[in-house]
Amino acid sequence: MWRIIVLWTVIVSLVTSDMVSYEGYKVFSLYPSINRQLKVLQLSMQQFNNWFWKQPSKIDEEVQILVPPNQLQSFYEIVDIMRITVKIKIDNVQKLINNTIPQNQSQGFDFQSYHTLEEIYEYLEELAKKYPNKVQVVVGGKTYEGRQIKGVKITNRENSPGIFIEGGIHAREWISPATAMYILHQLLFSNDTNVRYVADNHNWFIFPIFNPDGYAFTFNKTHGDRLWSKSRKPYSPYCIGANLNRNWDFRWNSSDVSKNSCSDTYPGNKAFSEIETKTMSEYIKSVNDQLYAYIAFHSYGQLLMIPYGYTNAHIFNYDHLHNISLKGIKALRQKYNTVYRTGNIGELFSNLPSGLSVDYMAGVLNKSVVYLYKLRDKNEYGFLLPPEYIIPTGEETLDSLVAMYIVIMWKIIALCTMGIAADNVINDMTSYENYKVFRIRPDKYLQLEVLQALKNSNEFRYWQEPIGLGKEVHILVPPHKLTHFYEIMNDYNMFHILQIRNVQELINNTMSQSQSQNFDFNSYHTLEKIYDNLDELAKRYPGQVQVIVGGRSYEGREIKGVKVSMSNKTRPGIFIEGGIHAREWISPATVMYILHQLLFSNDTNVRYVADNHNWFIFPIFNPDGYVYSFTKDRLWTKNRQPSSSFCTGSNLNRNWKFQWSTAGVSNDPCSEVYPGGRPFSEPETSYMSHYIRSNHFYAYISFHSYGQQLLYPCSYLNVPHYYQINSIAIEALKKEYNTQYETGCITKFQLLSGGLSTDYVANVVGIPFVYLYKLHDKNEYGFLLPSKQIIPTGKETFDFFIAICNETLELIIMWKLLVFCTIVGFVAAEQATFNNYKVIRFNATTRRQAKLFYELTKNHDGFSYWIAPFANKQAELMVAPHKLPEFYETMKQMQIPYTVFIENVQALINRAAPARASSTFDFKNYHTLDVINKNLDDLAKQYPKIVQTVVGGQTYEGRQIKGVKVSFKANNPGVFIEGGIHAREWISVATVMYILHELLKSDNSEIRALAESHDWYIFPSFNPDGYVYTHTKNRLWRKTRKQYSSFCYGSDPNRNWGYKWNTGGSSNSACSETYAGNAPFSEIETKTMSKYIDSISGKLYAYIAFHSYSQLLLFPYGHTTAHLDNYNDLYDIGVKTATALEKKYGTHYTVGNVAETIYVASGGSMDWVKGTYGTPITYTYELRDTGRYGFLLPADQIIPTGEEIMDSLVTMFKEAKARGYPKKTRKIEAN
Repeated sequence: MWRIIVLWTVIVSLVTSDMVSYEGYKVFSLYPSINRQLKVLQLSMQQFNNWFWKQPSKIDEEVQILVPPNQLQSFYEIVDIMRITVKIKIDNVQKLINNTIPQNQSQGFDFQSYHTLEEIYEYLEELAKKYPNKVQVVVGGKTYEGRQIKGVKITNRENSPGIFIEGGIHAREWISPATAMYILHQLLFSNDTNVRYVADNHNWFIFPIFNPDGYAFTFNKTHGDRLWSKSRKPYSPYCIGANLNRNWDFRWNSSDVSKNSCSDTYPGNKAFSEIETKTMSEYIKSVNDQLYAYIAFHSYGQLLMIPYGYTNAHIFNYDHLHNISLKGIKALRQKYNTVYRTGNIGELFSNLPSGLSVDYMAGVLNKSVVYLYKLRDKNEYGFLLPPEYIIPTGEETLDSLVAMYIVIMWKIIALCTMGIAADNVINDMTSYENYKVFRIRPDKYLQLEVLQALKNSNEFRYWQEPIGLGKEVHILVPPHKLTHFYEIMNDYNMFHILQIRNVQELINNTMSQSQSQNFDFNSYHTLEKIYDNLDELAKRYPGQVQVIVGGRSYEGREIKGVKVSMSNKTRPGIFIEGGIHAREWISPATVMYILHQLLFSNDTNVRYVADNHNWFIFPIFNPDGYVYSFTKDRLWTKNRQPSSSFCTGSNLNRNWKFQWSTAGVSNDPCSEVYPGGRPFSEPETSYMSHYIRSNHFYAYISFHSYGQQLLYPCSYLNVPHYYQINSIAIEALKKEYNTQYETGCITKFQLLSGGLSTDYVANVVGIPFVYLYKLHDKNEYGFLLPSKQIIPTGKETFDFFIAICNETLELIIMWKLLVFCTIVGFVAAEQATFNNYKVIRFNATTRRQAKLFYELTKNHDGFSYWIAPFANKQAELMVAPHKLPEFYETMKQMQIPYTVFIENVQALINRAAPARASSTFDFKNYHTLDVINKNLDDLAKQYPKIVQTVVGGQTYEGRQIKGVKVSFKANNPGVFIEGGIHAREWISVATVMYILHELLKSDNSEIRALAESHDWYIFPSFNPDGYVYTHTKNRLWRKTRKQYSSFCYGSDPNRNWGYKWNTGGSSNSACSETYAGNAPFSEIETKTMSKYIDSISGKLYAYIAFHSYSQLLLFPYGHTTAHLDNYNDLYDIGVKTATALEKKYGTHYTVGNVAETIYVASGGSMDWVKGTYGTPITYTYELRDTGRYGFLLPADQIIPTGEEIMDSLVTMFKEAKARGYPKKTRKIEAN
């Protein structure tokens, strides 16, 4: 290996300031056949990639290396040592260079030779003069050396779709500008009918040279370099330029780049550091709305590639782009038999190049059609393609563009974005002839992961998504994908059953039965008939039924419903939502059935329920989609507002403003679960959310299909009587037809999803009873339930209504809709118990395993993480007794070893609780807030000249956040000590109190010196409301007590500070223990304490926070693993501090940056102090223990913990002083 390094070091030293000569230089092809050879080449490339013409990517794939003549002997020795196959490709590089450089000045622009920048620009001006109404010269940007980046715009029609062509971003790739110019020439002059069709039906933005400075340098005969690639901005006295195709602001600097500014893959010192990329990106953004396609030309390799480069994962519309590119490479081959390969950039280049222009276009500017050509040749000439190849290269490249962009392309994109094979499309209704639906039940985690990966690949459409082991998956397979489907089933040994043999037959059955002239429940009806029936009912019952319009759709239709009220008296309200997903026809039909029963039924129970409520009934939330499902595509689910150039619609049940786009969605605008560009981006959801908020009701029922499930928001997991009500409802559903329904939290039966209407209504509007009802059937018909099942579905659903309302109505009337608050009050009056709850420790060995396990247990009743799972890090999970069998089975399936660390949580709680309420302060017990605050007052009285009580802030429930200032003499540097920000961490509060007592009372000389040389600001409990709650209601409560929804209280006060707030390690769910609040400083506790800290910030040089548990000494930052500010000092001080702490009792602490040592956690108090004020000495202790007791450390460990912490603080401040502190540090921002 070292011989290769030496060789390349010598090569690099040969570059001079004169015109570089490559006389006698040779290019060799190497073929690594084993992994060791590949690794050696890759390591060499990292330092000397300038000399790798073709980079090492995979075993048995060609690598090309440039070798100078005086190093040939060393090179041969090295390849002999490596035992690698080698062939000479170019015998003398300079000869090829001479062939490419024009020998005589051209008299006019042609394609017989390569042209200088000036000649190319002159020709662009000439074309603009020749076609003044069509061709316009445009300056898109400028260069470091002051040149213009010049191109042309060809306008055929004002609103024609635009195609952008980029050339010459790498200076040495002369064939790229030449090909771009050839295409420009043909678009204007060709008489070929296909070329004319493509040329005249688009507008064109053509920039042949993105890198004018570099291109000019490759032509410079006095001090240039024909093989120069980069820009020309100096980065050091010896290193010039950045790679312009690594400098774009999408995944910049994430892979396949070099930090060495002399390297050919140096990406610049930041994204858009180069004026070329910065100005061109601004120009492209200015015309972005005119573009639908972007083509970049490079050389060499004969590849037609699809984004992205930074990953080998496929872009959302990869299949569509790949189908088109296959036509392109077929056309490339026809004229000269030039063989191209096609695929994802990251697959074809395993080193994963990042910061590419094409990735920026796809990933930031959302262009749906983006390609990168690597032009001729494959290896014979490399970057030095002779000029006689310009015309053949131009001809075949134009052929490929024509093949890709004529009518067939438009059809393929339009059809494939709907997920339908081109041969199945007719002018009227989409056909699903011979489409099949299969049932799969994954019983191994590998099978589950494969099914989830297939979902992301858009190869198939899921009717029921893969959510867990043993959970049935339903998948729609087009006929042309059947072979591939069967291969996957066979490869992964997945048991599957054919559920629907021919989807079109079922569609025909539902469509043919929908032609009834009168409104009935024997067939499905159009939107017009449903709306007519609503109007008819309002005329028939003018005093009881009122037609209401809740909003309008994108296409201008009304979202029509009715309000049913049987008397003028105030009645509790129920809201019924139907048809938010267009294809779920049984939903509007069932809603209409319920409406008719409420009006016409003579059953006494029905009349009681109907007459004692106000009803807000909207059968179709998605009118445009519903109409489209009748006229164009029976399986359409979204609305009809365009979401991109080729994709229409958003999923209206992912577009609501609660946890929008956090899970269960896709960023692909063509996907069925695309959530829209922002919350309430769709007029349907925006209008209906306003209407919902403006009316009063206590229950909200949303009807969907299919699955036979009665679901409720996960925030209702612990709401009293919900299980009781659900059990009654399930029994009622069985009564008429013995239909089996399941019940539970939404995420128990479907993937975690954000932006649901039911979640919004429950958590934002605060409605106490919310259900998501998945109607018939389980699997036989799916979304295509025959109309003969409308009445049975309606009957049993109405039975459910009667059961629910009879159970709750009396209470609701009695308490005037305050029943839920009353129920919550009952809960609050009870003490939470954790009998037989266990805490279990395990290690997830991979990131995927950790994420999968977290998702499987997230938001499920009975699971609570004490330490969340991360790859190769210890996790601790508290499991309720009723969840233990499920947990053990999951661990068995995932083959994760585990240890039961705490057998019975309640037993530890009992042990940690004081035997009796103590009014005397000591360190043998944990104390209540009142006892602690009284002790602070007592100390102020005992030491009136030293101790002063201070109120730093206040709480949501009106308590003071009380602390003390301890000062032995004026003008001492300040130290702030924070405790109890997390309520359940009692040892934190106790330890802070121990420190305070020691600072005042200890006769140890070192402690006395520490105490008297500083001013101390000590706050034992930052979260008084939460701390009180742990003593009175729930020992394991963590957060504040501010109410965020009907069922969710508090935010994590250590995720609520205004520095890098909510950027990682926090949750947007108000019920989560890491909920960050709805804004920085949304909690009065953090807001008022931040103001107090701000008022004394100039006096502080140290901030110490105490938490538990894990025995860690952490320092900033939590949002990034980057080593910022005075990282080295903090680490060194921390190590010595931990060593001192360990001496007395052998308690070992781990030291490090928060994000590196445990996990990303943003919005913390310590980070805010450090990031805002540059306070140099900032640490967070995670106190005893490492899991034996967890948050429930027995009181007999208070004194030992306090003693070892005092020892550590003495050392900490000694070491800080030795390094010149107190002093402020310069705050360094992470990229």
